[in-house]
Amino acid sequence: MSELRILEGLVAFFLILPLLKPFLSKLDPGGVVLLPLLGLGITIAVFPVYGFRVECVPLLVFALLETLLYLPSMVMLLKNPRYDTSLNDRPFLSAISLVFLAAVTGLALCFAPVEAAGSDPEAAVRLLEAPDGASYTLRIYGSGTGGSGEPAAARPLMVLIPPKSGSLMTVDRVCRELRDRGFTVISYSRSSGTARGDRGLTPPEVYGFWSIHRRGHRSAAANARGRALETERREELGFLLSRLRELGRDPALAGVDPRNIFLAGYGAGGGVLAALAASPRFKAENPGVRGIISVEGSIFSAFLEEPPPAPPDLSDKPWYRRLLPRIAYRLSRLRPKKMAGPGPGLAAGLPLLCIVSDRALEDRHREGRYAALFAALRSSQAPAVLAAVRGAGPLDYSDLPEKHPLYRFLFPGGPGGSWKNRDFPGGTASLMANFAALFLAAEVPPGEAPPEGAPRRESLPRRTPVAGVSLESGGVWIFHKPEDILGL
Repeated sequence: MSELRILEGLVAFFLILPLLKPFLSKLDPGGVVLLPLLGLGITIAVFPVYGFRVECVPLLVFALLETLLYLPSMVMLLKNPRYDTSLNDRPFLSAISLVFLAAVTGLALCFAPVEAAGSDPEAAVRLLEAPDGASYTLRIYGSGTGGSGEPAAARPLMVLIPPKSGSLMTVDRVCRELRDRGFTVISYSRSSGTARGDRGLTPPEVYGFWSIHRRGHRSAAANARGRALETERREELGFLLSRLRELGRDPALAGVDPRNIFLAGYGAGGGVLAALAASPRFKAENPGVRGIISVEGSIFSAFLEEPPPAPPDLSDKPWYRRLLPRIAYRLSRLRPKKMAGPGPGLAAGLPLLCIVSDRALEDRHREGRYAALFAALRSSQAPAVLAAVRGAGPLDYSDLPEKHPLYRFLFPGGPGGSWKNRDFPGGTASLMANFAALFLAAEVPPGEAPPEGAPRRESLPRRTPVAGVSLESGGVWIFHKPEDILGL
């Protein structure tokens, strides 16, 4: 996004000139004090145009402070054009301000995105109204052709539940990559009332994600928020699946095979899908669903709350010896409730792929926030595999590393990353497509080639799948091996 860098550089130019005025005698001592106000206006305009850019916040704060610093000079200059603004010069303060300006400008330029946070103009857009009054904006990625311009006979469908934070904006590129790999993809944004459903991440959303992700397995309050998100995602998925038959007549879904549907979900959506994979009722009601893909889904509904403390038995004690134990018991009931850990493992009856941060492989996280996911992996009855890309953080399997690089810095994975920022959308799509291709290919008779346009396995970015991706498997693999999702 070179135009954003140009704007940030222009803002820095407007902010630096007044600060250089005490040191450059030839610099006009008058009108340059008005430039911080112009720089502030440009910085404010960045946010509605490019979405919430967290890396631009320090630059915005600096522009605001510098504008306030020069506000008296601005007022006096507007009242009297001959006013000598050099009377208010502060060389020491200007020198310190130059150092801070260099820091905030460097931050904005260093973490500026490579690609604009827009949506694919070729995707078909459909609007749906739910019975509860919520509005769904569906984007359908796929022309219904198999790459040669002819209608594809059996193009699988991928229904992708986007992250709650950031919505469809954070997976638009992943959807496009899946389309290029032979899928028709449906994703959506949801809005209720006047709230927008498709927007950039905001500070409250980032904090909410951090709170649930870090404490949802320990704190009952954070777990309840995670369960609420899962309930919301479950209702959204139920509504979309109920409308698939109606949407099947849509020209944008021409050539889609309703017998080959894969469900993918991020965050709470991924947790819901991992739990539904173990539901015999869900499998019976949706015979076209061939596999489940969960991205950073912790399955908060699988964690159990610690039982409340039992009241002490004081029946044989005199009244004066019952007082303190009873007070201690009542105080213990007031403490914040905690989670005891995951319950029995969910035995998945559908093929399951879990894509997680490489932090999940650390013991404290394996037995903490990802404990329910590993339990589901061990208990699975169908083929199941967990994949963790080296160096990937919890927000990385999306468009965010490319569109919002600072979030990868704030929520990092482990050291020694295998993929660059630009690799994550395509790499994530390859993991998903390779996994789905295994179970689509199982229906092709031996010796016959897959139909034209059908997904095929391909290598992951940078050709380092063995060293760069850790795999753990569960369930029974008959026709394929878990390593096949690496596209070797």
